[in-house]
Amino acid sequence: MLDIKYIKEKYNGRTMGYPDFYMAEFFPGAYDYYDEIGLSIRVVKSEIFQYYADKGFKTHLFCADNTEDVELFVKRGASLITANDVVPLLKYLGRLKEEE
Repeated sequence: MLDIKYIKEKYNGRTMGYPDFYMAEFFPGAYDYYDEIGLSIRVVKSEIFQYYADKGFKTHLFCADNTEDVELFVKRGASLITANDVVPLLKYLGRLKEEE
């Protein structure tokens, strides 16, 4: 996790991290080096989502595999969405038409 500090301090690079409970090498103050945070569907649907939303990071949310999850991620302000099944996301974005 100190790599994120190094990248930020040495190169002022953009960084993305994850909540402390996902990180084996999390250190006090690590969030200070994040530009963005990756949050799972489990976090997005939980009470702790707001804790991370209040930190003001752009959020990469994963994995939206159905229409309900895609809509939730958009509502939560995702800056990036990943999915194992991209069909619901592509349909939501209007990049894949419904089959007639």
